[in-house]
Amino acid sequence: MAQPGNARTPITGTPLPVLGVVGFYDRYWGERFSTSLGYSLTKIDNVALQTASEFHKGQYGLINLLYYPTKNVMMGTEFQWGRRNNFKDGFSFDDYRVQFGARYNFDYKWGAK
Repeated sequence: MAQPGNARTPITGTPLPVLGVVGFYDRYWGERFSTSLGYSLTKIDNVALQTASEFHKGQYGLINLLYYPTKNVMMGTEFQWGRRNNFKDGFSFDDYRVQFGARYNFDYKWGAK
């Protein structure tokens, strides 16, 4: 609610309850391969005065396969999915991505013998 004459609190509001859920599972298939499977959800309890296009719910999921060919080296691919739902206007959008990555760990200890 707008209070233009109040310098201390020109706008007041009420916090909206939010539900957040996150879960991940990691599986090592031996010394060379691993997989992660994950899911996340954020859901807001919107109120009637919010516009129809306000954020209401977001979801995110992923699965990957990682390969460790030698010590300090990792590479792999990951599939990601995300979904947004608006409050009242019926809009939702799914996003799909495939990501490739690699990592090298420069493992050096200063002063080590």
